[in-house]
Amino acid sequence: MFDERNEFGESLLVIRIQGLLIFFLGKAQENVSLYMSKTSLLMMEIYTEDVFSSFLHLIWDLVSLIVLLMAVANIVYGIAWIFFPKWNPSTRWKIVRQKK
Repeated sequence: MFDERNEFGESLLVIRIQGLLIFFLGKAQENVSLYMSKTSLLMMEIYTEDVFSSFLHLIWDLVSLIVLLMAVANIVYGIAWIFFPKWNPSTRWKIVRQKK
């Protein structure tokens, strides 16, 4: 069971552990995104008259949205790698190579 390998010679247990780590990274990113959006709303309540603050609020919301989208992608890939470690390994291998 622990010695199963995919077509690239990687251990399926290692892939599942990586998937679990990526899943938790996605959950952490999701929490950061929610904190950023709450901070943005607080900034808008405090600084309502300033035009620059409105622009800063918009930029902050866009960054928060990007972080949230990355979090969703990490959660989906993490779940896929945990439960389906042989799922499209060529795509997974390309992603791992890009990160190095």
